[in-house]
Amino acid sequence: MGVTTDILRLIAHILGTGLHLFLIVLLVAKRRAVAADRLALGAIACFGVWHFATAAVLYQAFAFQEPDPALTSRLETAAFAGLIFAPAFLLHLGLAWLERPVLWGVAIYAAPAAALWANHSHPGAVMGYMASALGASVALLVVAARKQAFPAFRTFYALLAGSVGLAAASALAVPNSAAVAYAALLPVVTLAYFIYRYNVLGILIGRRAVMVMTLAVVSAVYLLFVRWIGDFTALREGVFAGLIELSAIFAAAVLWLPLFEWMTRQASRRAELYIEYARQIIERAESILELPDRVQFLTDQIATLFGFRRVWLTTLDEPRAHGCHGCQFDRHVAPAFESLEAYVRETKAEMAHERRASDGGIRALLKGWGFSYAFPLWNKEQLIGMLLIDTAPRLYLDEHEPILLNLSREISHAIETCRLVEDKIRLEKALMRQEHLASLGKIAATIAHEVKNPLSSIKALSQLMGEDSYVAERYSRDIGFIVGETDRLATGVEQLLSFSRPAPEPKPEAPIYDLLESTAGMLAREYAPQQIRVCRGLDESLRDYLVDRQITQQIVLNLLLNAIQAAGPGGTVRLTASPQSEDRVAIEVIDDGPGIPEEMKRQVFEPFFTTRKKGTGLGLAIVKKNLDQLGGTIQLRSPAVNGRGSAFTMTIPAARKEAAP
Repeated sequence: MGVTTDILRLIAHILGTGLHLFLIVLLVAKRRAVAADRLALGAIACFGVWHFATAAVLYQAFAFQEPDPALTSRLETAAFAGLIFAPAFLLHLGLAWLERPVLWGVAIYAAPAAALWANHSHPGAVMGYMASALGASVALLVVAARKQAFPAFRTFYALLAGSVGLAAASALAVPNSAAVAYAALLPVVTLAYFIYRYNVLGILIGRRAVMVMTLAVVSAVYLLFVRWIGDFTALREGVFAGLIELSAIFAAAVLWLPLFEWMTRQASRRAELYIEYARQIIERAESILELPDRVQFLTDQIATLFGFRRVWLTTLDEPRAHGCHGCQFDRHVAPAFESLEAYVRETKAEMAHERRASDGGIRALLKGWGFSYAFPLWNKEQLIGMLLIDTAPRLYLDEHEPILLNLSREISHAIETCRLVEDKIRLEKALMRQEHLASLGKIAATIAHEVKNPLSSIKALSQLMGEDSYVAERYSRDIGFIVGETDRLATGVEQLLSFSRPAPEPKPEAPIYDLLESTAGMLAREYAPQQIRVCRGLDESLRDYLVDRQITQQIVLNLLLNAIQAAGPGGTVRLTASPQSEDRVAIEVIDDGPGIPEEMKRQVFEPFFTTRKKGTGLGLAIVKKNLDQLGGTIQLRSPAVNGRGSAFTMTIPAARKEAAP
């Protein structure tokens, strides 16, 4: 039984040495280590030294009939040092996980550990120290488990506390037994599993690395077992041990290679399944023509496929489309995207991670938003969007990372395709609208010509009747009404003709200052009886700018008339103009009327849209048509001043006098 127990202890300590060494390498290689990482490294290193030194002592006992006493003494001292200092590090680690200061813990437990290591001739003191330190560590881990938001991390702290408590209990109950050696493996196995599963301590252990490590550990244990079988059979049966060992190794190779190939195929098959599902998602998304709906569909499908808690997919081109799963779009966060966009554009990054990004500001940005990854959506050289993913409780994607990277390229293609389809549909609608307006213009021109002559006759007859004293005395009011309504209808007919006729080729011939001044002055005099003020604010340098007289005057006249009607009696209309550049002039017309409701802003430039009972709805449509002919722009702002009124700001091309042909 003694030999078997020692063999089992040796195997446990060899496994413990390998696991601890593996975790030490990962922690040493980790970038941007924090206090918890250094404390974990200290605890793992101490337990690793204990496993290694104990394994070395046991190996000497097996390998040599007379082990070196000095070497054995040094190994036992190293094992004791590792065992005595490990609980202090573990206690400090629990304090760090609770985000509490660790200095007082160091003072209480590190100093006694050093004293016991210097003079370990008091087993009772050693056991008392170990029991108190490990007990305090278990208590801290239990408290940490209760404070965790994620169930996975609660389970981790609880299991780690249980495994540490079990190891301590077995050490007190049956010291120097195989049970202690294997119980001591439980904390490191728990830590390694949760590092692999949930990236505890911010460390990534890849699936393939686990596969290779598992094969290596099993192979090492198997070889040790083969060696023991060979020695045993050589001593008991007189069989040639080398032949036994060679046969066992050859049998392992025959089994190991197919096993490794099967595991590799399984890992590849898993990746292929994800790729196939991702392809199906993209194909289903192509049937959704509305960009916001397509973006939201892709967001939900990505979250469902990979089991992500939160996903945010956003486009960068206006108008932006946002897809949110497990979160809500926060407009206050949107301006911070500029920093992320600038970083991605500058570095041409295909991925940014909360821990790996080279820019500290970007790392802080992602962490503040609660996202682990940012996948830029590149379409060739153009950045068209961003995919943000929260992988919690995991920190890394492992083998899913290249899958998401390829999927982000497919998503960018799907978004760009949707935009192209939308543009095509919009263009077709615009063409149909133009064709409809062209037909409408022809009909309007025909009707206008048919109506214009009768209206002229009606007006002329009414005026002649007004010259008759008898008729004028009894029907002057009715005749005035007929003439007024005839003039109004004639104005509408002129607007129809103006809208239906193609705009003439613009010719820069008139100083814009004089044109604006005369137009505004004429309207100011005309509407003075109604107490409507038409104010001007014209830059004197506009005298040197030339524009097309007919088109520009029609634009300004329509805008001013529209503003005067909106302001109403007693209102104020203001016309301002100034050079915007060497070849463009900015003109603004502001009224203090009730303003334009938000739902009507997109319709004000449409033909025949009006909110007035006697309006034709062609004034602003003619303005838009003429500006398009000139190559100008117009923008509406409402409310304009103090919560009232509307402001139409336009820019039109102009030529300087010295540059005019």
